[in-house]
Amino acid sequence: MIRTPKPKTARGRRILDDRAPKLVENTKKCVFVRGSTTSLAVTEALRDFYLLKKPHAIHLPRRHAIHPFDDLAPLHDMCRKHDSSLALVATHSKKRPDGLTFARLFDGEVLDMVEVGVSGWAGLDMFKVPKPPLGTRPLLVFSGPLFTSLPALRTLRSMLIDLYRGDAADHLAIPEGVQYVVTVTADPAFEPTEDGDGSGCRVHLRTYKTALKRVEGVKTLPRVELEEMGPRADMVVRRWREGDSDVMREAMKVPKEIKNQTAKTKNITHTPLGDRVGTVHMRSQQLNKLELRKMKAFKKTAASGRGSGKAVEGGSAAGAAVEAGEVAGAVVEASAKKGNPGAKGKGKRAAEGGDAGVKKRKKA
Repeated sequence: MIRTPKPKTARGRRILDDRAPKLVENTKKCVFVRGSTTSLAVTEALRDFYLLKKPHAIHLPRRHAIHPFDDLAPLHDMCRKHDSSLALVATHSKKRPDGLTFARLFDGEVLDMVEVGVSGWAGLDMFKVPKPPLGTRPLLVFSGPLFTSLPALRTLRSMLIDLYRGDAADHLAIPEGVQYVVTVTADPAFEPTEDGDGSGCRVHLRTYKTALKRVEGVKTLPRVELEEMGPRADMVVRRWREGDSDVMREAMKVPKEIKNQTAKTKNITHTPLGDRVGTVHMRSQQLNKLELRKMKAFKKTAASGRGSGKAVEGGSAAGAAVEAGEVAGAVVEASAKKGNPGAKGKGKRAAEGGDAGVKKRKKA
């Protein structure tokens, strides 16, 4: 476990707060280190990569006794000191000449590394082309199926993406926002070894500056041309170290707060003023079968629209009396069928009484 010192000043407290874990991490910084012995080619390569990575880069001009594949402790200490999660180390020896080692760290420890041998180097100074402004991000193009099938090339591709990545941007102007293009091509004639990890594969790195040319008769979009601006190199994959599966899973974990922010909620949108609007999907409704509140004004009567209000009420009462007589007759007939013959006459008289009541009310 890495011991975190307790800050004694306000400046030290701000530095530790900036290095603390965050939901959205800071832009990755890279430290560029020269080993104990280096050649002219890898020294220029280190300088050019530093110029393209600025301002998120730290260049150490002095030499350091660092051998990443033999001892990781010096590299750990240097990256923790400068708060960097990427490292590019230039080395040179008789057994492995003109070497560049790409290293990536997580939680202060080396996660994975790739060592390549550089040949045919051509730096930025060799091309008389205007250079892109500081902090410009390039368009990366990886050509060849080997970048997805061989683990060493997958790691190298991930390293280059992190190296060229700059500040996050929500929008990009096309084509003005793309100042230069970096193409990385895997040798199609390469045949993997028995291990099949990709060691020994040759990779071609080319960098082009975009130039916008006016086309006659076209006023909307210009023609884009590419001019080589450097750096240019052919790299051969030598040694590589893959990250542990558990540590890699921990490094790629997304916090729950970020997941909740990016999760898309169905049928919910937001207005330009920030109001939350929801859409409710319902089945087809039968409006003629809706049960509404029963009101007296909606009732249909025989005398609706004629006479005064008292006549309407009288008609309603007469209809109720007739219905009561019919109900009484039905009850009496049912009891007569069950064995009560005297009930039939009572039912007739009840019905006649109901009719007589209706006639009296009509006369009135």
